[in-house]
Amino acid sequence: MTTLRPNHRHQAIYFWAKTIFAYFRPNLYIAASHLTMFATAKKYVSLKVYQYELTTSLYMLEPWEKTLFNSIIIVGVSLCALSAYHYTPALVSKVTELVV
Repeated sequence: MTTLRPNHRHQAIYFWAKTIFAYFRPNLYIAASHLTMFATAKKYVSLKVYQYELTTSLYMLEPWEKTLFNSIIIVGVSLCALSAYHYTPALVSKVTELVV
């Protein structure tokens, strides 16, 4: 068995890692000039969903767990938006009374 020098060993590891990553990576990076407007928007949204799943580690959950997690997030954001919509006018009027 021949041993590779450190430089060649690193090159071989880099080559195989790059090959495996390219095989399993979704094809999200297609030249935009060859796509229609709808296809470009679809690729953009799929890239953002992919980034969201990677950032929140949702990619390793089962579909029902993803649905549960996303439902909790949507309910939380909706309640925050609703309370901001409901209480902001009262807060603004109090602040303007204090200032004036």
